[in-house]
Amino acid sequence: MAEPVLLDARTARTLPWLVTVAFFMQALDGTILNKPSRPPTCASAC
Repeated sequence: MAEPVLLDARTARTLPWLVTVAFFMQALDGTILNKPSRPPTCASAC
């Protein structure tokens, strides 16, 4: 079995932030791309 790789302090501190930003950017991109081109029906009825 392979020996586990130990991370240095800087990488261990930076990696969770990098993953968090990547998930946020993916969610933001999905929100922008899935934005409807017309206003919601509630907006026109209200």
